[in-house]
Amino acid sequence: MVMDLDALKLEIRKYLNSQGVPDSLAVNILSAPVVTEGEPVAEYKKLFDIAAIDPNIPQVAELKIAGVKASSEYKDRDFAKYAIDGNPDTHFAAKGKGQSIIIDLGGKQEVSELDVKWYEGHLRRMEYEIYKHIEHTDPNLQWVRLGSALSSGTANNEYENHVFDHPFVTDSIKIVGLGNSLNSFMSIVDLKVKGKQLAEPQEPCADPHAHKDGSGNCVCDEGYEMKDGQCVKSGGGPDVPPTEGTVLYDSEADFKANVGKTLKKETAIGALKVLWPSHAGGGDQGPDNHKVVEVDINGQKIIQKELNGDKVRDYLNNFEVDPEGKNFQIEVDDFTLSPDSKDLSIKFGNHSLDGYIFGGFGFSLHPNDWESKNEYNHAETTSSNDGDEKSGKLPKPIKFDGKTLYSLIVRCQTVAGKHEKQMTAAVKYPNESNFTELTDNMPRIWTDDNWLKGTDAKNKKEFDDDVKSQSKKPADADEVAAGVYLGPLKRTWVRHNGKSKVGKLFYRKAVLSKIGEAAA
Repeated sequence: MVMDLDALKLEIRKYLNSQGVPDSLAVNILSAPVVTEGEPVAEYKKLFDIAAIDPNIPQVAELKIAGVKASSEYKDRDFAKYAIDGNPDTHFAAKGKGQSIIIDLGGKQEVSELDVKWYEGHLRRMEYEIYKHIEHTDPNLQWVRLGSALSSGTANNEYENHVFDHPFVTDSIKIVGLGNSLNSFMSIVDLKVKGKQLAEPQEPCADPHAHKDGSGNCVCDEGYEMKDGQCVKSGGGPDVPPTEGTVLYDSEADFKANVGKTLKKETAIGALKVLWPSHAGGGDQGPDNHKVVEVDINGQKIIQKELNGDKVRDYLNNFEVDPEGKNFQIEVDDFTLSPDSKDLSIKFGNHSLDGYIFGGFGFSLHPNDWESKNEYNHAETTSSNDGDEKSGKLPKPIKFDGKTLYSLIVRCQTVAGKHEKQMTAAVKYPNESNFTELTDNMPRIWTDDNWLKGTDAKNKKEFDDDVKSQSKKPADADEVAAGVYLGPLKRTWVRHNGKSKVGKLFYRKAVLSKIGEAAA
């Protein structure tokens, strides 16, 4: 009787099972390499590369993923692990054609399909290649190309299904990005591998920057070294995300160390260089507007930071202290504004490094009221695409007299279970020990889907026009143009607005802290 190849494989597999051979081992036996004169053939083709399929048993299910590794992660923030975290608010990104992400299945599994949810999948088409891993002593022959593919360009936050011509057995899959229709980024919101689980995945290394060597031992990835039981960046400290409640930066010690100094333009202070003056040049925003002074207020000597003029600001670089952060609060303690001042403003969001484009939340405290708004595209050239404003009356006035001290807390948080973020604020008045909530009944809400895609196409077009018209290209224009979302927060401003460019803001210190999600 003549038997076709699939039927033969199925019979051999069933026979091995009947003799007590575990199915995972039976697959390995069936996948033995072709041998010619005692040596595997150069391509290392396998006699039975496709495991036998029993039509009576459902074969396709989501496989467990032990871990992922990427050839690079954009600006050390769009991490590979975001491709498998199941969170629609995060995504993995790598810039440049030829960048790759490797999916570790934790052992040999039978793979039939690959599902990928591409970032901005409805705005651009992604070209990519898929490879499977095989065992071979020559590293150049360990990855076998399965083919290339092109995403639809129409999938809006949906998985795109790639079905392989034949199921195959491997322990790892690699996706190599060849660029998309807008730029060279490969960006993945989430991915799934489907097939048949042949063996329980091995436990991945607990350290995110470690991998297993040929003996199954966890060793640090390239560019990392073992220090105090952790894989840390070579020459750096532990790369561990801060936990809730961590104070990321407290400016008080830095202020004390700079008493009597005038901080020049772009002169950062602090070990991590997270606080520095406005980089805008000339006039009221020039280099002489940031001083650290000791003043006597109501008989109490206080060291304060002084900001002069119109729209002078201090920047806190959130990304420097928490690349993964989405939930922060900034507390500005013991501040006072001169009578020529207009307001104290706080902003959270993403801001191009050259300062031209900002997207995020804005909050302003005035003598009698507060206001807040979304800024989908705040540009310093042509136009800005801003959301509507919310405002409210203060429980009692703020005195802009240069001597009455107040404190302000502004928070930016993701909303649990929703694709939203919110801004809330609280103020502390003189001689009061507690903060009074200002926005508890009307927090500023940001819906992630609003960014760039906005409420209509007009926002996106105006934004694109702004990018094209910049006299100086933003440092991260590629990512901005592709659609930066209000995910990991990049920057916080402490800003002062003056009525006649002579107002002053003094504050004793600024504290940036990691906080948790907001309740739904």
